[in-house]
Amino acid sequence: MALIAVFVGIILLGALVLDGHRGPPNDQGWNSWDGWNGLPVGGIVLLLIAAYVIYRFLRRTAEPVSELMEATGRLAEGDYSTRVQPRGSTESRDLARAFNALAERLESNESQRRALIADVTHELRTPLSVIRG
Repeated sequence: MALIAVFVGIILLGALVLDGHRGPPNDQGWNSWDGWNGLPVGGIVLLLIAAYVIYRFLRRTAEPVSELMEATGRLAEGDYSTRVQPRGSTESRDLARAFNALAERLESNESQRRALIADVTHELRTPLSVIRG
């Protein structure tokens, strides 16, 4: 929440600097705009900094989620060895840890299921061989 306030503050500060380059109000007030009073470099720089900070924040947030979505697809296809590196915000790291625990449990359940099927198959072969004989 504080990060959003910083973004808004930078954008508003840039807008104020841009607005200051219009020059002083004339007889008609602020509504009549006679153009720029020089190049508004400060406001443009502040807006570019705000855009860069927002870009970095969104990328930092979206990248772990994208990686988790990709891993979820692999897990849904049956690749139970899929794990995700916990990184990003606290919520993203918690979600990655929960995903890894889920994948570990699914992998364990799958190996237990295979072992059970192999045991049952082995135990049924003997009586079926005797019946055939």
